[in-house]
Amino acid sequence: PPVRSRAGISSGVDGAAFGTTFPHLFLMTFSNLVPDPLVLDSTYVPRVFGFRVHKSARQTSTATVALALKPAEPKKLGDEEE
Repeated sequence: PPVRSRAGISSGVDGAAFGTTFPHLFLMTFSNLVPDPLVLDSTYVPRVFGFRVHKSARQTSTATVALALKPAEPKKLGDEEE
């Protein structure tokens, strides 16, 4: 919810005005709300709209990303395509 203030100038301020420091200060102030650490056995399961992503889709996307990040061969000045 937006911040409620008596001043007319800041009546339209939303949470974005707090900046990147807010979550850290919030958890320092309310340390009882800090989540418990993850169990060591827990593994990340990628999901899209709640459905697990199949292993073959992850392998394909990894290969596609690696290909996209591969730098292109630089062209030499004398090698013009006609």
